[in-house]
Formats: sequence, C-alpha cells, structure tokens
Amino acid sequence: MRDEFRQRVAERMVANWVSGAAEPSAGGEPGLAASPAPAPATSALEDFPDPTWIGLAWVLGAGLLVLRVFTARLLSTLFRFRSRPVRDSRLIATAGLLAQRLGLRSTLV
Repeated sequence: MRDEFRQRVAERMVANWVSGAAEPSAGGEPGLAASPAPAPATSALEDFPDPTWIGLAWVLGAGLLVLRVFTARLLSTLFRFRSRPVRDSRLIATAGLLAQRLGLRSTLV
C-alpha cells in the first residue's frame, strides 16, 4: 500500500504542476516550491468578548463592600459616643443577668 500511495501522490503532483496549481521548485520537481505563508490561526479566545469587565466589576463590588463596612463602623462609633448612659436600675439588672447566663464577663456600661 505504501508504494501505491506514493505513486498516487506523485501522479497528483504532476497533475497539479501541469495545471499550474503548483510551481516547479528549483530542483525541477513539481509541487515543492515555496508555498505562500499560511493565514494566522485565530485563537479560540478571540471569539469571546474582552474579559476585563469581569475584573472591573469584581473590583467595584469589593470596593463597595469595603465602603459599606467602613461606613457601618464609623456610624457605630459615632452612635456609641453620642449615647447617654442608662440610669434605669431594673434594665441594668436584667442586662447583667442575661450577660451572666450567656457567659459574658465584661462589665456593662
């Protein structure tokens, strides 16, 4: 089968050379001339849109989350300094009992 295949290839090369599909090379053999440069292959990624918007959306979302946490912390601190001390003894006793049941050891102010 090898010799038969080689014979068919040789016949096709001669037919192409005769029809002008291939130029003879410097050695005089048909079909061995320099072929034109192949077209650049397209990457599979070129079919998809630019993915940088995903990164930008992630950075924007992370920034908004950090801003929300910072704002909550700032408001919590401001409310703590603006609050008045609790003077109701019954409320203080109830909060102390609850803290004891939960195992909290810090003092309530």
